[in-house]
Amino acid sequence: MNPKNVEKFNEIVQTLLTGKTADNFNISIEETVKAFDPLDVIYIAHYYGKTPNLIDEDVDKLISLVSNKKRVLKEATNSISAGIYISHGHNSIYGSDVQNWNDYHNISKTLPDLRLPVLPASASILLVPSKRKKIEK
Repeated sequence: MNPKNVEKFNEIVQTLLTGKTADNFNISIEETVKAFDPLDVIYIAHYYGKTPNLIDEDVDKLISLVSNKKRVLKEATNSISAGIYISHGHNSIYGSDVQNWNDYHNISKTLPDLRLPVLPASASILLVPSKRKKIEK
């Protein structure tokens, strides 16, 4: 998400979570896109083999609803799967699924190196094209 939108993102999340718990929260793909697409978010869908995951029809629906299809990434279970998705024209990323962030330093040693330049948070949104022609800093 564009870091400039963090406060609005927080407001939307707080509204969506009002009266909900982890056990009863549910949101449709349509509601997700309606709430978050104006904030220049990047959608990362757990995909094939990840649990829980989105099936092909759900990913296709998400792609059809968002304003920038390049901002939908399929999160693969490993780097080989991510490479296969990318070779077939899909946007993909391989994540660590960290359960305890205190362990991240050790877990990160087993992850592949990121082969894209790592930019400050305010510039990282530039890696995924926006519908806007000019990006203000």
